[in-house]
Amino acid sequence: MSSKRTLYSSIYPETLAVHAGFRGDPSARSVAVPIHQTTSYLFDDATRCRFGEALPNPNLMPFPIAEVAALGQTSGIPLIVDNTCAPLICRPFDHGAAIIVHSLTKYFCSSNLGGMIIDGRRFDWGANPARNPTLCLPGASYHNLVWTKSHGNQPNFSPFIQRPRFCLLRNVDCSLSPLNAFPILQGTETPPLRLRAHTDNARKVAQHLSKHTTVSKVNHPSLFQGLHAEHANKYLRDRGSGLLSGSASRVVRPPGVPSSTPLSCSSTLVSNIGDTRSLATMPEITTHSQHPTISHRHRTYRRHPRRSRAGLGQITQTL
Repeated sequence: MSSKRTLYSSIYPETLAVHAGFRGDPSARSVAVPIHQTTSYLFDDATRCRFGEALPNPNLMPFPIAEVAALGQTSGIPLIVDNTCAPLICRPFDHGAAIIVHSLTKYFCSSNLGGMIIDGRRFDWGANPARNPTLCLPGASYHNLVWTKSHGNQPNFSPFIQRPRFCLLRNVDCSLSPLNAFPILQGTETPPLRLRAHTDNARKVAQHLSKHTTVSKVNHPSLFQGLHAEHANKYLRDRGSGLLSGSASRVVRPPGVPSSTPLSCSSTLVSNIGDTRSLATMPEITTHSQHPTISHRHRTYRRHPRRSRAGLGQITQTL
């Protein structure tokens, strides 16, 4: 698996492939490829997939979905896109992605744990058995079943989705409990309305901070220029993001004030993005504090980084 180093939580793909307990001989690589040099995106004959975030958190520079997906079409490598930070705003299937994954514990329902895998049914999983042996070769754990042939040509069948249903649910037991599933289903009814307010508020906060004397840098799609602005308009459809990040030219924090609550009107809890409340955090010493110091130097966190999430309240309270 190959990916870019801008994945959320500073995770390398090696973490997913090795430390998550994948069987066999996993190999994963992350590359610091400039967004305009997708032709050099690392892969070889053993690459099974490419993985990227539609809206990388926290640098918020849209992933070049169409460019990377086009490379995979010629080499038979699917592109998996994490669209957690831009649901409904970004439409990865329209740009050639094979799979979309979401964390449902964000914009869909910030108070319950859950995830989603969606197959766009535009990728032929059986065309290249060497790259997809798990789906194309007989599986000993399920009576030598070949997943790409198990249901014939049924129009709504996806071997990539079916195998997790039969094997991961059996081995890992990752099914949702009713108390998690019901609030998530309720949460799926209102994202279009909530996302509109999140993105509008975040844009106003970003514009305000970009003119502030104590702020040295602000990352938000509405402020990008050049190629990054083109990608923001193309993949985010000029709708921006409910997130923003940046760096302060100087940091003044009284003793005893947590790094997760620099705003008096924001939440006092380090809650998820997509929550109704606004929040400003310093990821390197909160959500990312367990990563080795060496790893921070290779990520998008720099001097005094901040990540903010615009809530649904009146924007004047946040400003």
